[in-house]
Amino acid sequence: MDRPARVIHELVGRAALEVELGDWISLEPREAAKRMMTQLSSRPEFKEAIAMRTESVPQEFLQSAHISDGQHTAGDDGDRDDPNEAAVEDNLVGCEVTLKGLKSDPDKNGRIGKVKAWLPDRGRFAVVLLTDDGFEERARGPLALKPDNVEKVEKEGGAWGERGVAHVEHIPGAGRGVVADRELMSAERDNLLCEPAYATAVNRKQATTRCHRCFAMLAGPPLIECPCAMARYCSSECRRAAREDPGDHCAEECAKGGLWTAITHETPVLATRIVRKDRDELKRGIKRRRRYTDLDWRGVWKATRKDDERRRGVVAQACIAAVCAGLDEGDVLTAYLVADGNTFTVKRPVGPKPVAPYDWREIFTMAECAVASALFLDASMLNHSCEPNCFASFPGREMRIRNTEKVQSGGQLFISYGPVAGGAPRDVRRSLLSDAFGFECKCVACVGRDRVSSIDFMRLKEAAMEHDDRAMSLVQSGDDSPEVLQTATLAARESMGLLHQLYRWPSLTLAMEAARVAAVESASAGCVVRGWSEGRPNGRVRGVILTMAKDALLCLGAHTEKRRDRGEADGVVERARDFLVNLLISHRRHKPAGWDDDNVSAQVAFFCMMHEIHNGPNPHQ
Repeated sequence: MDRPARVIHELVGRAALEVELGDWISLEPREAAKRMMTQLSSRPEFKEAIAMRTESVPQEFLQSAHISDGQHTAGDDGDRDDPNEAAVEDNLVGCEVTLKGLKSDPDKNGRIGKVKAWLPDRGRFAVVLLTDDGFEERARGPLALKPDNVEKVEKEGGAWGERGVAHVEHIPGAGRGVVADRELMSAERDNLLCEPAYATAVNRKQATTRCHRCFAMLAGPPLIECPCAMARYCSSECRRAAREDPGDHCAEECAKGGLWTAITHETPVLATRIVRKDRDELKRGIKRRRRYTDLDWRGVWKATRKDDERRRGVVAQACIAAVCAGLDEGDVLTAYLVADGNTFTVKRPVGPKPVAPYDWREIFTMAECAVASALFLDASMLNHSCEPNCFASFPGREMRIRNTEKVQSGGQLFISYGPVAGGAPRDVRRSLLSDAFGFECKCVACVGRDRVSSIDFMRLKEAAMEHDDRAMSLVQSGDDSPEVLQTATLAARESMGLLHQLYRWPSLTLAMEAARVAAVESASAGCVVRGWSEGRPNGRVRGVILTMAKDALLCLGAHTEKRRDRGEADGVVERARDFLVNLLISHRRHKPAGWDDDNVSAQVAFFCMMHEIHNGPNPHQ
């Protein structure tokens, strides 16, 4: 262990001893983490150690095949002076290669290695040899090889997902990406990807209200806790699964003292769990298509160069997490950067699932909150677009990817890393992506012409929010008088019209707003949706309700599973979809006044089809 590392170890241990246990528990997580960093940073020797550590990180980790400056896989080509150098690096960094033409060490000819970095000052690649099982040889450092001594291994397939519908390949100017093997229709009945989380960390704000394993809302006392009292679970099965999973709050993390995980944010906690799980799988000989070290971390590391304090903070947090978890600092920093740039935020509805999903007011009160951060190895291969063609949902600890639009064979699959087109102006989106991931977005929405100017965008957005807030306040007032409901309907319509100038279908924002309009429009027309056992709805229903609900249902259906065989999916999208299905099927039993038979028959056929696709045959038909 070098001197900076020893100083950090000693100071972290000393700082932990100087703080009373009760003080840590009484503080809010972020305040506790801030106080810890403030206490450490006040020591001159700690500042010196971190400064030395920061300056030595790129070279040190490059030597151990961990870290080097580079680019984000979804970004541009970075700031390079030599275009040939950029082409060489882009084509081989991260790829497997065959060694050839080595005269000084001919025994290595024919061996398979993995390119970790391009060394521009030496004109060579840093290559780590792989074992017969495909794992990196950590006993020796990387080899510095000339481009003539390596040949890219062309893999067949590069499989991605569970059904062989897509594969991973190199995308010029964008690193690796996921490409469809066949034409994917928007009406695909199955998920493109069903992947369990590799590692997770519960959101600190939800630590006392959510199960740390499945993220379900916790019931009242008695609580099922981990022996260290730092994690809570909804069942003994969840606690047992967590303790046996190195990617969760496992027995090893508990034994080393879980207090530090309660006083910091999710990223360093997640980083240590990623390293611990990877180490455990290597030890047990578990083979995966890819490891966390195969994911991109270069963009995040590159982004920290813009702010020296940010880079120092990243290194400091990684070092502290490594000390607390008893893991290698280099491994934890690598995992920290991977987690910072590749984790997904798992969201759940605020509040339990309603007993009766027929109340039209539920559409106006639904909201989601972030409950955890999770790493998914396959899903992290997806590149970004501000107009994504895929959507992610999180039932339990699993991620499911669906395409929401038709994708041609050979077309790339995209998700969004941040605000989508319509959610923020182009310059704001690109700035956020550059700061967070270190690349300049060049998707269709960012390269093409904006639908509206930045000034008009903010004006439309603010006006839409005002109308939406107005409608929501009227609905939540509980006043069902015709005047109030009609005013709320007009406000919701205005919001929908303004949002339509910013978003395009299939936009979830538009679909959710359309569901609200359909709900309040239905209530205003005197047709309040009830359960099947409570009799038929009554009142005159205008055709606009059915038309708007149909468009919204088509969009929501594209973002959710067609069949819910296990029924565990529960998000605001699913709740809005279920409400619309019940709304539309209710109208099947009640012919709207003023509608001819042909019009009603066509609408009813569509509603019946959608209902059976989503929920199976209706027992009340």
